[in-house]
Amino acid sequence: MPDRRPNILFLMPDQLRRDFVGVYGQGFADTPNIDALAARDVVFERRLSPSPRRIPAQASMLAGHNALSTGALNNNHWLRPDHDACGVPSFARLLSESGYHTEASGKMRFIPWDISEGFDHRVIAEDKRRIHILEVSQIVRNLGRPVTPRGARRRPAGKRRAKRRSLS
Repeated sequence: MPDRRPNILFLMPDQLRRDFVGVYGQGFADTPNIDALAARDVVFERRLSPSPRRIPAQASMLAGHNALSTGALNNNHWLRPDHDACGVPSFARLLSESGYHTEASGKMRFIPWDISEGFDHRVIAEDKRRIHILEVSQIVRNLGRPVTPRGARRRPAGKRRAKRRSLS
């Protein structure tokens, strides 16, 4: 017996404005794939972001709660690691537990960047294994001292850079 559940495609482009999509009556932009999807499916005429910042807005969409409830108030915070246990599962986890296969592709901006957040499969658009972010313990240890990323060398106190001489 064929599966009668609807397919769900949730597009959340970061920087795609209404006035650049043909389905909304704009003639100068060529968006045939989006227009074809919109012609046979649901199109939202009105929308509102729960936050003017990118990461809190994405966390709110994923969890179904506003930024105050998720704790993601700016672009440096994400959902609590125990949000599932606190009764705030992601819509991806709920769909997955209901038998849907869930996938995510692109820049999800999860913190940490490689967690699944309930998606069965993820294609990550940016690899952050090479980015060194100072952890809280490092920041506390460095209070009162200049913070230097891992791998960078700090000049000993009192030493100055040699002045560059001009060749003129």
